[in-house]
Amino acid sequence: MTADRTDVILVVENEPLIAMDLEGMLHAAGFPAVDHVASVSEALDWLERGAPHLVILDLVMRDGSTGPVARRLRAAGKPFVVYSGHSRREAAHETTFGDAVWLSKPCRPSDLESAITEALGLPGR
Repeated sequence: MTADRTDVILVVENEPLIAMDLEGMLHAAGFPAVDHVASVSEALDWLERGAPHLVILDLVMRDGSTGPVARRLRAAGKPFVVYSGHSRREAAHETTFGDAVWLSKPCRPSDLESAITEALGLPGR
């Protein structure tokens, strides 16, 4: 596991095919260090040991909402992108996601790159 590296993009996604698709798009976009966890508890454990460059997280995992992960990231000043089949409106009850960069599943590689650029506060290409 690469949790001790700060150049890692952490993918929090419980569907293996979606996670593999995201990892492939990230590698193709020039992000070689990608790690993946499949639950909220795994994500929180990962964050205890490491500080990712960015996190891409689904809104709901098998063990619940990723709200606790988003709160931990906000407290640490770490950017994240929500990648979900749920709409922003469906997450309105969870204020932690309010102003997050949001991507709807599925997305094009260019949309993913744009979301990462926005989340990291980088100038657009």
